[in-house]
Amino acid sequence: MKTTVLYVRRGVPAFTLFCVCWMLLVSATGSCAQRPLDTAVDLIRAGSFDEAIELCNDIIASEPENSRAYKTRGTAYYLRGSLAQAIDDFTKAIEIDPEYALAYAGRGAAYSDRNEHSAAIEDFTRVIEIDPENVNAYINRGSEYMAAGETQKGVDDNTRAIELDPQSSLAYYNRAIAYSELGDPDKAIEDYTRAIEIDPGYAAAYINRGLAYYDAGENELALADYDRLIEMYPDSAEIYAWRANVNASMRHFDPAEEDCARALAIDPNCALAHVVRGNINYLKKDYGRALDELNTAIRIDPNDWYAFYVKGCVNRDQGDLEAAAADFDIALGLNPDEPDIREAIASLGETLQTPPGTVPEHGTIEYARMLLERSSAGDAIELLDSIIENDPDNVEAYVVRGDAYMDEQELELATEDYEKAMAIDPNHAEAYLGRGNVFMREMETQKAIADFSRAVELNPDSYEAWYNRGYAYRCTDEMDKAASDYSRAIEIDPNDFRAYQGRGEIYMYADEIDLAVQDYTKWIELKPDDGGGWYSRAQVYRRAKEYELAIADYKRALELQPNDTLFSEMLAETYIDIGDIQSAIDIYEALVEKYPMMTSLQDDLAETRALLEKED
Repeated sequence: MKTTVLYVRRGVPAFTLFCVCWMLLVSATGSCAQRPLDTAVDLIRAGSFDEAIELCNDIIASEPENSRAYKTRGTAYYLRGSLAQAIDDFTKAIEIDPEYALAYAGRGAAYSDRNEHSAAIEDFTRVIEIDPENVNAYINRGSEYMAAGETQKGVDDNTRAIELDPQSSLAYYNRAIAYSELGDPDKAIEDYTRAIEIDPGYAAAYINRGLAYYDAGENELALADYDRLIEMYPDSAEIYAWRANVNASMRHFDPAEEDCARALAIDPNCALAHVVRGNINYLKKDYGRALDELNTAIRIDPNDWYAFYVKGCVNRDQGDLEAAAADFDIALGLNPDEPDIREAIASLGETLQTPPGTVPEHGTIEYARMLLERSSAGDAIELLDSIIENDPDNVEAYVVRGDAYMDEQELELATEDYEKAMAIDPNHAEAYLGRGNVFMREMETQKAIADFSRAVELNPDSYEAWYNRGYAYRCTDEMDKAASDYSRAIEIDPNDFRAYQGRGEIYMYADEIDLAVQDYTKWIELKPDDGGGWYSRAQVYRRAKEYELAIADYKRALELQPNDTLFSEMLAETYIDIGDIQSAIDIYEALVEKYPMMTSLQDDLAETRALLEKED
């Protein structure tokens, strides 16, 4: 029976999509709308997306065939999070100008954000056909191939990007991820190393190279990478936790405990630090403390398969086999390809009448739901096929299978299942909710609103129905209705951050500053490690000219998501607002060094330096 657990987490900074949105912000040429479009671009850079959209509306009204106006408005919609409208505008730009590479790039990015990888691949391929030496298009298509499970194609595209631009740290980084997935750690380490040589501040490359060294048993090299990271980011809880993990695997418990303590002093909600502490206590056979730490980690991050796996080992070793079986089942649902879980299940199955990994007949649909929640849609579909074969009138099975097909991007099959459920039970709210989600994916917003409205009628206490209809109203610019629906969703579940996020944005663009701050503050309270909440509140403060508050929130957002160029740009723009031009220059210089292919950043740097020269 296996008793030793060494923590290995997958899925830390993975492949990255090149930041398309700012690449799209180029000036218009050859049109009488050139100056207004340049103004729209400036508004987008300043985060004033609605104002940019209104300006583009005016341009399009007078020049309905202006492809660049549609592309610019699409960019504003994209950055605002209105993906369906962004796709519509990029598509219109393409219809007017079928050779418009930037419009394909923008639509590809929007499809990527909707996890529609095949559509994104088609668009990035079209960019490459138009511009065969477009480095970023190869990087982005490679990312989409990797997301779709076509890892070798991801390697090929990033290799081509490197041939075109040997200084692209992102291409080396993404190819390293692909090599790791293909089981070639030596090539992965080589590429991470090259990415770091090009960009010595590339934190994600250090983290993943440390993992690769760890997997290869090169613990000292892994520790060296984490030591370097801590020098660079001394306030990062996660990095201390990663170093603790390596020391724990070497049975260096004292330094591991010290690093866990440092991590939790910085961020008490650092789930990884709690998992590593739990693992240390498990290895010391202090099972009570181990369970306390692991349960805390699971409360913080209920999708951490390893926390459930170690908890299963603890319960197994102290004799609670039924609890261990339940923990291993959840771990397997979260990470069905991990051999350690299957080995633990196999050994435990020998001593249990009902081994973990099998599904009791009475719980099959609930177990399918669990698989779906754990991103195992294919397994859920297989399970539900057998249920429907035995019980063709099982409404719940059709609805859950429809949800699984949605996850697999099989929209026609999802619609068929939702409509079969409706035929069996015309008053089944979840079926209308599901079909409404399909309509949203297909950009049939009015049809989606009709289905969400029916779901609300049938189940007035459904958070998802109110929230989804609110989002749909937002997409159709019916902001009062959207805010009302978000408010109802909040009444139903005041602990779900999404409705606060949506309502806060409505309040912000209506200049209801206090209400927007309240909603975004609630978002931050519910998800303090989400940089988006801090960034959004910073946007409100900046709009209200509360610049010091805005700067503090932008900085916190960047601590949480240091590679987000939008956060950095908005911080720089805020420094310009208060006349601190040098601080803005410092930010743009760092961005240009990190993203040398983003010409818009170079333009921003030049413009900001010009401001400083004017002051002098």
